Amino acid sequence: MVSRFYSLAFIFAVCLLNIVLPPDLPFVTSQAQVIQNRKIEAEKLRTQGNQLYTAHQYLKALEYFEQALQIYREIQDVKGEGITLGSMGFAYSHIGEHQKALDYAQKSLSIARQIGNPYGEQYGLNNLGSTYVRIGQYYKAINHFQEALAIAKKINNIHGQSMTLTYLGHTYTLLGQYQKAIDNYQQSLDIAKQIRNYLGQGTLFGDLGRAYTRLGQYEKAIEYHQQALEISQKFSASYAGVEFHNLGNSYHRLGQYQKALEYFQQSLSIAKQFADRQGEGSALNNLGDTYASLGQTQKAIEYLQASLVISNQIDDREAASDSFNNLGNLFAKLNKVELAIFFYKKSVNTRESLRKDISGLTKEEQKSYVETFSGTYRTLADLLLKQERVMEALQILDLLKVQEIDDYLKNIKGSDRILQRVRFLQPEQAISSQLLTISLEQIPELNRQLSNQIQQLPKSEINKAPDYLQNLPKGSALL
Repeated sequence: MVSRFYSLAFIFAVCLLNIVLPPDLPFVTSQAQVIQNRKIEAEKLRTQGNQLYTAHQYLKALEYFEQALQIYREIQDVKGEGITLGSMGFAYSHIGEHQKALDYAQKSLSIARQIGNPYGEQYGLNNLGSTYVRIGQYYKAINHFQEALAIAKKINNIHGQSMTLTYLGHTYTLLGQYQKAIDNYQQSLDIAKQIRNYLGQGTLFGDLGRAYTRLGQYEKAIEYHQQALEISQKFSASYAGVEFHNLGNSYHRLGQYQKALEYFQQSLSIAKQFADRQGEGSALNNLGDTYASLGQTQKAIEYLQASLVISNQIDDREAASDSFNNLGNLFAKLNKVELAIFFYKKSVNTRESLRKDISGLTKEEQKSYVETFSGTYRTLADLLLKQERVMEALQILDLLKVQEIDDYLKNIKGSDRILQRVRFLQPEQAISSQLLTISLEQIPELNRQLSNQIQQLPKSEINKAPDYLQNLPKGSALL
């Protein structure tokens, strides 16, 4: 989902920059002609890089961007340098090298500001914001998008407004602010219709469908996704792949699992064809979840494990948390409680690594974001309580709190609280590597082994309070 929109935004932004920043007029001296020839060479390399980028060949695209960048610097073409740096930022973000992506995007933004180019400035801000979304720093992302939107409005760049509104819509969807997302998508769609951007309309129909799916309005979501699929099939197979994925999600929510499988398989095939690693991982995760719903346990495990491999490779923590959660659901359904607890813990800890980056959001935004995954926390707490692992359960419920936890832990250093994770018991730690590659045949024995070892632990070890609760000021009480 993320990669599809950012690919489209990249194409649009680069085209826009080329329109509003036409090449300089050719010089008349022989030395100037040499420079002009080098500039033409750089433009060709950058164009080839853009073509490779749109074909999802990001590593190859980076090779061409790097060559173009060297020439731009050699002839001191700051404008071309800035655009190319931005393109490299988008490409690095796609292959999971997020720090490099941020560095290149920041350099691109600095150049745009240096030469007084508001179009390039908006491009750089959106570039940074998109990478912050990928690494779960939604507060920073929203700030960058809002700044970009203000610039677009100031210079009456309606194309840029549409692009940034869609970025904001996507971010609010991830935060569980679905009505805000719909409002932003709808504003962007109105502009796309006004300027007859048909591919943009298609992607926005898909975005609206995804938001309505999250709201439980599945029939309405399917209508939007069908419109999106019809448009995307006329323009690009890669974007059609995303709509197959969206339709699969909607039909899965409706309990039509066989139909969902068909759409997810089409999505997976297209993601592999275009080397879309994030799309591939997402399709694998949803196939695993759907096979679990159909009771095909072995297939479910294999697909979910394959999804986790990709999530780890591209540092997609949102996706990893979701796959761990789906494995937890699978083992809970099989009544393999200890295994379910392990995978739910993995999901929670992965999610907590993202939550530390949302402190700048409003309390309402933090609360809605927490609600998008609170079911995992509550299910885990319930299982722990049934196993009489009370302190672990309390810690999980404790993590769900937003305002309340801030109030009663206000005297504890923020860093102590932020760095807190759900503790794995020693037996869980000991067989952790085995559980991440578990097969169907191993499930009964590993669950029995884990259960026996945990039961042999002293109660004081099982119900040991986390350090930050042990260090509460005297007189404090748990809420």
